[in-house]
Amino acid sequence: MMSTLEIDGRTFSSIKEAAQLTSYSRDYITRLAREGKIAASYVGRQWFIDVTSLKNYAENIALEHEARKRLLSEERKQERRVREAVESLQTLHIKKSKTLHVRSVVAASLVLGFGLLSGLATYQVISFSEMPPMVVAKESNVGESTRVAITPQAESMPAQAGAAAVSRATPSTVTTEAEAVAEASATQRPLGDVTEGVLLLPQSGSVAEVPALFSDTVEVRQLSDGTSVVVRVDAAGNQIGNEVPFVVVPVTQSEI
Repeated sequence: MMSTLEIDGRTFSSIKEAAQLTSYSRDYITRLAREGKIAASYVGRQWFIDVTSLKNYAENIALEHEARKRLLSEERKQERRVREAVESLQTLHIKKSKTLHVRSVVAASLVLGFGLLSGLATYQVISFSEMPPMVVAKESNVGESTRVAITPQAESMPAQAGAAAVSRATPSTVTTEAEAVAEASATQRPLGDVTEGVLLLPQSGSVAEVPALFSDTVEVRQLSDGTSVVVRVDAAGNQIGNEVPFVVVPVTQSEI
C-alpha cells in the first residue's frame, strides 16, 4: 500500500501519516477530505492528503477559535458592565426613594407639630380672652365708714356709691390699702349710676347686714335667677338708680 503520492508537483500523504503529523483523527481527516475543506485525492479506494493544506486548515481553525474566544470574552465583559450599570441605577433609585420618604416624614412631622402648636396657641388666646375679670378687693376703715377698693384685671368695673368706692388699676399695679382708699375716695359715684360690674363686699354675719356697709339707705334684693343685688332707696322706700349685683368675700381687716 502506498503511503505517499506525487501529483502535479505536490506530495500527498496517506491519512495515517497525516493523522500522525496533526492532532486530528483519521475519521475527522477523512470527513474534511470528503467535504473539500482540505486538498486531498482519492486513489485506489484510499484518500491521500496534502499535509500542508491540512496544517493550514488547523492553523485557521485555531485562529478562528481564538478570535471567537476573544469575542465571547468581550461580550461577557460588556454584559457585566451593563449589569453593573443597571444595579447601580437601581441602588441609586432606592436611595433616592428612601431619602424622599424620610423628607416626606420629616415635612409631615413639622407640619403636624406646627399645626398642634398653632392650635394650642389659638386655644390659649381664646381661653384667655374668655376668662372672667380677676377682682381683688380690700377693705379698710376710715372714720366710721367702710370703703371697698376693686382692682379689675381685664376691664374696669364700677363700684358702690356713698361709702363704697371703685379703684381702677392695671394687672401689674400693687397698691396698699391706704392708696386704694385714697384713690377710691377720688372716684366715688352714686350707687344708682352704676350700670355694669359687680360689687365685692366684705363678708359679714349674714346678707341682712349688707346695708350696714353703706352710708346711704339701700336694700338687698334676690332676683329670680338667684343673683343678689343692692339698690339705693329714698326715705319712702322708692328705688333710686340701677340695681347692682354684689358678692361677699372674706377679707382681712387691718388698721391704717
